[in-house]
Amino acid sequence: MGLDLSGPMLNVARRLAAQAGAANAWFVQGDAQACPLRDNSIDVLISNFGVMFFDDPYIAFTSLAAVMRPHGRLAFLCWQDDTRNEVFAIPLRALSAHVQLPRMSVSDLFVDPRQITALLLGTGWDDVQVASVTEPAWLGANVDDVMDYIRGMPMIHNITASFNDPVHSESILAGIAEEYRKRQHPDGIWVRAAAWLVTARRALSAGGGRNPV
Repeated sequence: MGLDLSGPMLNVARRLAAQAGAANAWFVQGDAQACPLRDNSIDVLISNFGVMFFDDPYIAFTSLAAVMRPHGRLAFLCWQDDTRNEVFAIPLRALSAHVQLPRMSVSDLFVDPRQITALLLGTGWDDVQVASVTEPAWLGANVDDVMDYIRGMPMIHNITASFNDPVHSESILAGIAEEYRKRQHPDGIWVRAAAWLVTARRALSAGGGRNPV
């Protein structure tokens, strides 16, 4: 079962599942933080770079623990520090030469394995393991493809707009584009990526207090 807030993303998921012949796959639109599933109904929960965007991670992981069966398994990926990920580090280095960058509060909690562990242990999980994963990541087909993505990042867009000087902004973006151009391979642009692979099991004492939806 796939759970997501976004209807368009779920439509893509349904199409891909159909193309793959995955007849046993089904999808639900909803907020994982409120987790609209029955208590003690799930064996395995997997998330790829989604948990960093919970408004309240404590409530979210408590809610998710409640829907897991005892000793049910959790696995998720979250980014390590931006400086270890070239998709973020390249534009941030370029911008930091011109402006003091704001803190990225969305991901602060999840870049620190100690905080991740404390969060999960305090929300109904045990046997928490945090492993470092460093791999090359395909970012786009070419520089134009990548820069469309970079320009669309809210923080990048807001900072370049704040200069009130389109020529200056475009000069900085051109420098960023050149850095990605150096990483062009025949099959696209590849960058260094670093994530935490976090696994845990639902504690026996978790859950049991919610009303099924």
